Amino acid sequence: MFILDKLLSPLLTPLGLALALIGLGWLLLAFGRRRTGLLAVAVAGIGLYAVSTDFVAQRLSGLLERQYPPVPVASLPRADAIILLGGMTDPALPPRQAPDLNEHADRAVLASDLYKAGKAPLIIATGGNWLYGPGVESEATDMAAILTRLGVPPSAILLEQQALDTAGNASYSARIMAAHHLMTALLVTSGVHMPRAVAAFRAAGVSVTPAATDIVDVRTVHFPFRYFQPRPQALTQTSEALHELIGMLYYRLTGRA
Repeated sequence: MFILDKLLSPLLTPLGLALALIGLGWLLLAFGRRRTGLLAVAVAGIGLYAVSTDFVAQRLSGLLERQYPPVPVASLPRADAIILLGGMTDPALPPRQAPDLNEHADRAVLASDLYKAGKAPLIIATGGNWLYGPGVESEATDMAAILTRLGVPPSAILLEQQALDTAGNASYSARIMAAHHLMTALLVTSGVHMPRAVAAFRAAGVSVTPAATDIVDVRTVHFPFRYFQPRPQALTQTSEALHELIGMLYYRLTGRA
């Protein structure tokens, strides 16, 4: 999954597919296939516009988020551990003052809230360093730094620093769970990512209860015309939703879910 997830999947994003279709269109035009070439370019343009709107982005995200909607902290059961998935920090070369947070940082906040509410005595922070090489901290190390700033004692944090993708998060976390005789866990990740994460962890034999956060399907009746305006944020949101749908299909075909 690592090669598909990290290297090939960018080619399957809406932007990547649109650029490929535009390139094909221009190639067809160069070889005299005017009608087919113009059709390819037009389809790429219209498709890219559609997936760059909140109308499409939020509906795709909602398909995933509604499978495991967020639950109030007080309503979640107690567990042996909280498993916090990476993806909330951006790598940066030293020196730096603190980990660089991105739009998924809600995950750390929820994990710390669950710990402070007494839902579990331990947090497993799982995430390696797949791209940036020596001198850059693993995602797990960055997450631990964030958690301690949020009031979680270092003694309550277990690091898993080998995982390179969601399937790795699941398999390596399962080993840590077994080594510490932990049976159940609250799984913390973004709502869009939760269906694939739950499937991967359950396939790895880990009994998890979803604790979703970072919800992006937030439709409103105000200014409905805004849903049809192209926005970079909407394109990113659509890309992430499609990434999860493709990833889930791949996991099912390869027995990871």
